[in-house]
Amino acid sequence: MLKCSVSVLTLAFVANGAALTPVWVAVGADGAAVARVVVEKASDCPPIVIDKGTPRPMLLRKPMPAGLSPACEFSLPANARSAKVGEQKLALPKKDPRRVVIIGDTGCRLNGERVQACNDPEEWPFERVAKSGAARKPDLVLHSGDLLYREEPCPAKGDINCIGSPSGDTWATWNADFFAPAKELLKASPWLMTRGNHESCKRTWKGWFYYFDPRPMVDACIEYSAPYLAKLGSFQVLVLDSSEAFEKVDEPQLTKFREQLKPYASTPAWLLLHHPVLGLKMAGNAEASAITEVLKLAYEEAGMKSIGLIVSGHIHTFELLSFSNGWPPQMVAGEGGTQLSLKVDKNAGARPIFGAKLASSKFVHGFGFVEMRGNGEHWNMHLRSKTGKKMASCELNGKTVVCKN
Repeated sequence: MLKCSVSVLTLAFVANGAALTPVWVAVGADGAAVARVVVEKASDCPPIVIDKGTPRPMLLRKPMPAGLSPACEFSLPANARSAKVGEQKLALPKKDPRRVVIIGDTGCRLNGERVQACNDPEEWPFERVAKSGAARKPDLVLHSGDLLYREEPCPAKGDINCIGSPSGDTWATWNADFFAPAKELLKASPWLMTRGNHESCKRTWKGWFYYFDPRPMVDACIEYSAPYLAKLGSFQVLVLDSSEAFEKVDEPQLTKFREQLKPYASTPAWLLLHHPVLGLKMAGNAEASAITEVLKLAYEEAGMKSIGLIVSGHIHTFELLSFSNGWPPQMVAGEGGTQLSLKVDKNAGARPIFGAKLASSKFVHGFGFVEMRGNGEHWNMHLRSKTGKKMASCELNGKTVVCKN
């Protein structure tokens, strides 16, 4: 009887178009995965089929913040070989993923005088970036944070093509800024995401925690979410919430980040966080300046020894920096769609960053994403444009970086 009634629910779910998004898979601590989908009404949660077994109902994610549409979720068994919701086959996590797509800073900027033409795919190309990323058939997607940039309404005056854009921490905005353009990539691969400063407690934390954090929903905003280690076979990613990070040193914050990192001092992993631990940005016509010193000091004082790659966003361009002092390479992949930052001077790599001397540097200005292919300590990295065209290629062997172009 249960199987029959659930089958009827499945048909109704598909026929009525109750889903507002594709079903996607979020990866959390220890590699645990949860399937999620956003629906029209709380009663629309569909059933899910694991390994051709008996359909089981997805559950409403609670509590649901005001202004958001309901999300349904289901914790996937670690040994699941397949999963299906309606006619959609889910992309399940793989042990030791060999193809990883990295994106970051993807929303359309509507904030004060800094506005983007959200209705123009040339000016805001996130959908094209996401489709190109999906075409690479990744085993895993890493998002370095800053998903929602539509903080204010489209300006009433001027010629910026953003008429009709929603704004604020609402379902309409999350759909416009992320879910609608990202739908092909959402279906293509499991996702591992970190929180950016645009998802901070003063901005759009409700949508972040409700839709994207892989853990149970919270009743109030958490400034410093606990870090967690996502394990996919021997491939591990340490996810750190840097959404509240200052670019300069703040002693209480330094202590917080140091203590969060300490338990993972000897853990071999990539480190995924929004703010670069060692990154460069341009400010007007001045020289490139280093950011974020508070994270650099926290990393050092925590005694981190085994991180193989640091993956960040925040600066809206691409940087790949390697160091001569034993530090892991720092990748900045913040070129996913948000209005680009000023182009970093190619000579900036000749200067140390907070005392860390660079062994190599690669700066590329333009919208796109990163495709990583490999395993263990050896990875081929391809920086691709919004259409998927290769813009640069580098090899990572341990902590050594060699770029071909």
